[in-house]
Amino acid sequence: MKIVPFRSSPENAVERQHVAEVLVAILDSLYSTSVRMTGNAQAAEDLVQEASRKVVQSARMLRERRNIRAWIFKVLLNSIRDYLRRQKLWREVDLDAGDSDFTVSPVATAMHDVRKALARLAPPLRAVVLLIDIEEFTISEAAGILKIPPGTAASRLARAHRELREQLGAYRAKVPREGGVL
Repeated sequence: MKIVPFRSSPENAVERQHVAEVLVAILDSLYSTSVRMTGNAQAAEDLVQEASRKVVQSARMLRERRNIRAWIFKVLLNSIRDYLRRQKLWREVDLDAGDSDFTVSPVATAMHDVRKALARLAPPLRAVVLLIDIEEFTISEAAGILKIPPGTAASRLARAHRELREQLGAYRAKVPREGGVL
């Protein structure tokens, strides 16, 4: 019996190329999500690189071509979850440490406060907010990425929004009731 060496078919090459194109197009979003989840730029780079390697290697096993972006985010978030568990960091990240040269302007202060509020969320809540509110996935897509039921994703999102409203309550008083500009 003769063993035939594996050669990728033209279909696999096209699929792999398409996945690589989508991957390159969303690298900035992957990195931003990774930094927001880990609070560590170097770890975020490593995690994006690890997830990218896994995605490219697994491209031929992709079942559906229509939602590659969600699949790539799922791979990244699984890598992040594993990293946080290994580091025992599945906890709050402190953004105040080493942030002394922050520009003091109302917009910069508000952005800093929002980042701190996001970092204070438990990682499962933070992940839902990042996927739905920042990366603009639907609740169903985010639920699939996180491997949770859509109802759980919706309730986590509601709980995260409630916690963010409580943490950022000082800004609520500054917004005019009629919805005008500050």
